[in-house]
Amino acid sequence: YSCVTPLVKAAMAKLRDEKVALSVSSLRAYGLNEDLLADMAQMKAQGLTFAPEAGTQRMRDVITKNVTEDDISESAHRVFSRGFQRMKLYFMIGLPTEQDEDVRGIVETAARVQDIGRRYIRGASVTASVSTHVPKPHTPFQWCAMDDEDETARKQALLAETARRLRVELK
Repeated sequence: YSCVTPLVKAAMAKLRDEKVALSVSSLRAYGLNEDLLADMAQMKAQGLTFAPEAGTQRMRDVITKNVTEDDISESAHRVFSRGFQRMKLYFMIGLPTEQDEDVRGIVETAARVQDIGRRYIRGASVTASVSTHVPKPHTPFQWCAMDDEDETARKQALLAETARRLRVELK
């Protein structure tokens, strides 16, 4: 949504006097400007949610998401340096051409973001939230096969093992 900044600013202005906290979710990694982050930090928002979609740059390029590793790292620095304690990252498994290294890259990306957070806040935490890709009509991947149940379970196990090893929360 191209007008997220004015929308969130207007909502925060209305809610500020009512002592209501506002959170935004499923943002592109570069979706919030500096002023908006500062305003949200003043409202004591605890965390933000971003949607890198895929764990490696190769996969983000395959699905044509205009998000780079630098965008993700920069967003983490911007968020945690303002006192936010949590960040949630949305990802998908089962994307076309996905390899095991791409699946592991999901948790590895979350671990890198968590390391950035802990430079600013001792208890900073990052959650990697992962859904299975379901091809939708009228999209470039509408004719791609969806991973079957066994392959999805195998990838989920790979995610869980990597998350345990790297100490990242996984949903």
